[in-house]
Amino acid sequence: MKELLFVYHDEIFLDFIKRYLDIYNFYVKTAKNGLEGIRIAKSELPSLMFLDKEMRGIELDGFLIKKRLIPVLRDIPVFLIGDFLSNELNRLKEENIKAFISIPINPEALLERVLMFFKMPLPKIKDTTPMLVDIHCKGNIIIIQIEGNLEQDKLEILNYEIRSICVNKEIFKPRILLIIPSLYPESITEENIEILFSFFHFDEFKMYAHHVRILSQCEPFLEAIDKNERYKDIEIVANFIDGIQKLNLDFDNRKEIKIEHLKEGTQYIFDLYDDTGMVRIPALTKVSTNMTDYLLKSGETHLTYFSETPIEEVEEKEVVSSKTAQQNIEIMISEYQQVDESYDLIRNLNDKMNLFFRKLKGFKMLVVSENKNYNDMISKVLSPYIKMEVINDGNNVQNFLDKKIILVFIDMKVKNPTAVEVLQKIRAKYTRKEITVIILSDYVSVETLDMLKKSGTDNVLLSPFTTSEIIKKVFHSVSSDRII
Repeated sequence: MKELLFVYHDEIFLDFIKRYLDIYNFYVKTAKNGLEGIRIAKSELPSLMFLDKEMRGIELDGFLIKKRLIPVLRDIPVFLIGDFLSNELNRLKEENIKAFISIPINPEALLERVLMFFKMPLPKIKDTTPMLVDIHCKGNIIIIQIEGNLEQDKLEILNYEIRSICVNKEIFKPRILLIIPSLYPESITEENIEILFSFFHFDEFKMYAHHVRILSQCEPFLEAIDKNERYKDIEIVANFIDGIQKLNLDFDNRKEIKIEHLKEGTQYIFDLYDDTGMVRIPALTKVSTNMTDYLLKSGETHLTYFSETPIEEVEEKEVVSSKTAQQNIEIMISEYQQVDESYDLIRNLNDKMNLFFRKLKGFKMLVVSENKNYNDMISKVLSPYIKMEVINDGNNVQNFLDKKIILVFIDMKVKNPTAVEVLQKIRAKYTRKEITVIILSDYVSVETLDMLKKSGTDNVLLSPFTTSEIIKKVFHSVSSDRII
């Protein structure tokens, strides 16, 4: 089992990465600052270190100097976490740096880099629909939709995202609506369900089963939930409106009913809650003396319902609804937004991107540039996926082009011939469906961009660029030109 050391400032990330990489049989040690990291590294001698650019306790440069001076640590390879400029990459080239992991951290991309580094096989791509996840959030309510498979690694990522959303949006009392239209029955295991509900154990806030609602007609999943005593208080709701209404305790108008005023034999059209948010008297349940006596003996003095409806209407035996309350719910639902990138602190490479980079194996790319920083950075990011050739100018570009070349980077600063002339040479023989061309430049005017479009590409990567920007630009450029 390979041992990895992560020196990183975010304790929530460190907690996640230990569980995530454990699925793939990596033993992970963690440190919150550089001084602790040096101490652990000397005692554990990990096979690979992950070091934070924004390291605390000691700066990254200081950590690397100490590492270089300690004989048992000197040759341990390093992956750096953070966004680095070209001049920074050049300065760090002597420090046994093997890869750069961009922020926000992509766990599946990180995993692939580690497996490739150790020459271990990549995870197999499923023949069935993968686990599909969609997250929306507003106020303290998080709506999660899951379809396809339950997969342990993606369930760990999902829980990290829930935790990150709550910390960054300062949600101390989260409520969750879990929507599950369908799942493959074989993925509904006790272990997967336990990972799915890991958010019950987060230290930052207290979560209880009655803070969760499930909207699903997937019988095998509902049966598995019903069998587990820990989840017996999770309520299954009939529709989206019902789920939101029952979780929306912080938004609707709060009204209280003293328990001593509850009328025997009366049915209330709304659920009545205690102060913890647990339903004490479900809607349309007939109130009995035994019921009120029990509540009073347990220390309850009042119950709460959430509606603008006056108490006189609540006591009607006919099922009625408050038009105003319904309108408020509809407005609230329309305001729910998908979680944006500022809170999506750890994004998984979506399955389309994952499959795309896997399929680059066996292909080649060509870089036409004299800029060593450009060339080194592109190589660091893409060489694990695709073979790379580098030439200093475009005079002999035709000699390097063949059916295996699917991507060409051209530095706008190349001369004799110019970048545009090199592009035109490529387009004279190959279409965009055969070879994608990406221009590297510090600046591109509107006129130059128009000329590039007419010559055969509108794909431009502006410097200084980060490793994540290279990944995104290659994916969007190549996949838009063809179907890999």
